[in-house]
Amino acid sequence: QVPARQIKEFIWFERAEPVYFALSERDDAGLADYLAKLPEGPHAREAERRRASIAAAASRPDSLLQAAGATEARLAASARSRRSTTDAFATWTRHLVAPETYQRPVIEGGEELVVDFVLSLPAPRCRLLDEALGDVVRTCDKEIARAFTLPSRSDEREAAFVVTIDQDAAGRPRHATIAGEELFVRLLEAETIATIDAEDAAARARATEAAVAVVRSVTAGWAGDVTTCEKRPAEGEAFRATCGGLDIVVFAREDGTDVVEVTATE
Repeated sequence: QVPARQIKEFIWFERAEPVYFALSERDDAGLADYLAKLPEGPHAREAERRRASIAAAASRPDSLLQAAGATEARLAASARSRRSTTDAFATWTRHLVAPETYQRPVIEGGEELVVDFVLSLPAPRCRLLDEALGDVVRTCDKEIARAFTLPSRSDEREAAFVVTIDQDAAGRPRHATIAGEELFVRLLEAETIATIDAEDAAARARATEAAVAVVRSVTAGWAGDVTTCEKRPAEGEAFRATCGGLDIVVFAREDGTDVVEVTATE
């Protein structure tokens, strides 16, 4: 016959153990404590399974953290691509809207211009003119393209333009252009992180004005007060300035080509 004391202890254990396990199963530490005290307890196997499940979950990256990390990486890459696009235009504008660029042969010019125009790929395509145009006897073209993405779009955008430098017999630049189809619209997209309809006249005007702002800023870097250089733009021109021995013009053609044009006047 089972003593009454043992019967009472059994009844107590039968009621208390499930409560104890319910409190212990909240975390791995509680489960470990349960197994240490009741290695053969009614819920011992379940406690072991729970601990194994917790360990497995801890060993693999959280799906939400993975998704957040992937999103952050995608946005960072998108930002870098847009910055590279706007920087490319600003860099070439600085090269060409600078009086010193036109004072000596390209190959003897500033280190940055030589590296960017002569040494960096793709190599420029140069040819002698069949017939001189004024003092220009040679012209060189270099294609520049920057792909970028907008967070709101899955397709890739591209700002592409051609840098042309026309040179005299000594190799000095006399005339240069930055020209690209819908170039100013693509640049504004990269700057504002928004899709722009190139057929929208108002939007294209905003894009052109943004490009003019870059040219003004670059010119101000060496000319100071640009307003003293600015001239009344002719029809079809968005900006014109004459200073430092240069004639600088910005215009958006009706065929969709956007252009920054620089001519040496001295």
